[in-house]
Amino acid sequence: MTRCEYTLDPDDPETWHGSPGEQCHISSAAVNTEGVWNCPYDAVAGEKHCLFHLPASQKSNEAVEKAFIDAIESTPASTTETEPSKHRFIGAEFGEFKLIEESIEAQSTGIDLSYAQVSGEFDLSRSVVDAETLYCIGTQFESDTRFEKTTFGGYVAFLGTSFGGPSSFDGVTVQGEADFRRATFIDSAGFADARMEKRADFSSAQFGGNFSMRGTVVGGDLVLRRAVCRQHLDLSAATISGDADLMAMKLQGEGTFDEITIDGETTLQFASLDGVDKSGLL
Repeated sequence: MTRCEYTLDPDDPETWHGSPGEQCHISSAAVNTEGVWNCPYDAVAGEKHCLFHLPASQKSNEAVEKAFIDAIESTPASTTETEPSKHRFIGAEFGEFKLIEESIEAQSTGIDLSYAQVSGEFDLSRSVVDAETLYCIGTQFESDTRFEKTTFGGYVAFLGTSFGGPSSFDGVTVQGEADFRRATFIDSAGFADARMEKRADFSSAQFGGNFSMRGTVVGGDLVLRRAVCRQHLDLSAATISGDADLMAMKLQGEGTFDEITIDGETTLQFASLDGVDKSGLL
């Protein structure tokens, strides 16, 4: 079999759908001694790329979903001698991707979807992702995303991720830290009744639509430092066991903080919350 020719070069933005001058945040453990990541999967017969790296228009959604599960259930391929075992789909191209009520077992390894592009609806609702880590760093979701009542067994990283359509994490459970630093939500972002058992970090995130954490439970700190919320921010009835860091956050729409519980300290220094009743935060 011929190996897939896809290569991600952190110094070449064209290989990871980046822009000139933009920094690539691929894990240093993933790259080889030449500083690049080579896809470890076999190319499709007669093609230069594997099923994950073929353009979405050249493959069926069902075939990709099956190949994904098959890859997770197999021993992860490694492209470096020192790389920890991890199922990597870096730079993959997906159309519509739906794994609803699935059990995805990768606890001792992890899953890496960094810099993938998803052109269609992405739905993992009511699934259990039992992985030590899930990386969606720099991933581009162009349509709706749903993680409703999904359970993540470890650390999840949506660092610098772009959500082009409405995104629902309503009822999600994250047993590790939840990292949404510098994520961009073009449309609404729902985290209502979510349970994040450790730190939830939305530093410098951009919310173009309504952002709801109504009834959400955060077991550690909630960080919204330098985040920008252009419409309604709803933190009503949320419970935060640690600190609430809203330093330099900009709220350009309405804010609802009724019946919020914050066990730690609240930081509002340099926050822009003009015209909003902040009494629930104090």
